[in-house]
Amino acid sequence: LQFSLKAPNLGALGAEFIESGRLRVLYPPTPGAFVALGLNDDKKQFREVWSIADKRKLGQIRNLEFGSSRAQTLSPDGKYFAGKPQWDSAITIFSLEQNKALPSIKLNGQSCKLIAFSGASRLVFDDKKELRIFGVPGLSQTGSIKLGNWKVEDGWTLSGGGRYFAAITRKGAAAGIAVYDLDNSASPAVSIKGEPDIQGVAFSPDGQLLAATAGSRAANLIVWKTQNGAVAGKLDLGSIADQITPIENYQGQRILWLPDNRHLLLGGRAVIDSLTGKLVHEISPLTLYGIQPVAADQLAILEAGSLISLDISKSLKTPENPTSEPQGTPDPASVATEKPVDRSMVTRTELEEIEW
Repeated sequence: LQFSLKAPNLGALGAEFIESGRLRVLYPPTPGAFVALGLNDDKKQFREVWSIADKRKLGQIRNLEFGSSRAQTLSPDGKYFAGKPQWDSAITIFSLEQNKALPSIKLNGQSCKLIAFSGASRLVFDDKKELRIFGVPGLSQTGSIKLGNWKVEDGWTLSGGGRYFAAITRKGAAAGIAVYDLDNSASPAVSIKGEPDIQGVAFSPDGQLLAATAGSRAANLIVWKTQNGAVAGKLDLGSIADQITPIENYQGQRILWLPDNRHLLLGGRAVIDSLTGKLVHEISPLTLYGIQPVAADQLAILEAGSLISLDISKSLKTPENPTSEPQGTPDPASVATEKPVDRSMVTRTELEEIEW
């Protein structure tokens, strides 16, 4: 999969501290070969949504104004864009197929820092200590989850099909990871307890593993089996900590699985082997814009004003792993129905305490 997609020319790139608040590259929060390039900070700006797989432009997002708000999301099929404008107490949803904004969803509070499509037909967002769940395009609320004193900044992720929401928790005996079932608006389906210094968390594409980086400079990697919560592996990454620590203001996720269910992209800095902890590929030059795995051996990265494919196939092929093809069955993204289906392997298991 080779591509080069030109981003809209919306003026020169600003200083890094200015660019850190500009989401020029927006990927879906669950696996999907789509991307939105551009800006919607004011109504003079626009985004273009692309299908990366066939290098096809799906349309433009115009006449929206989000100001400095970074609460913005793209659906995994590229059909919808949603966000919370800086000055409004509502969620704006834009349909690429209809080329217009849908009726907005009014917030109960004033603030919203998390908004994500958990599959093609479901939108979740935080609102007054709750995670509210809506069907799309029907825009009817299908559930909610009490979040208590959890902070969005502590970290979160979604399973590949969008059914499970994992939140990093940092206080007291509950510090660790709580995994919620969005289909049932349930209390934590899995609770993993430990020390409160987890930095990032991610589900594997096949839904069978949950990985987290922890400790100073995210120098420890812990992997659990989602079926029963058992620890599948622990690795000390201290020797490569300098190469995997995200640069300041990096916009991408701290930890992402590659489609082979083996390798991990850490901090937008490097790809490692989750079985051995070996660093197999360093990203150069570094960028604050998010980097995303889009194929078994391809990463999407913004370079010189274009989103290009970065081929890492040679780095992934080792004597122990002669192929870079996926090693598991992907967790399918939700289809466009009011209630998505997720086939990940998380089951309702209450765990005691897992030490690492």
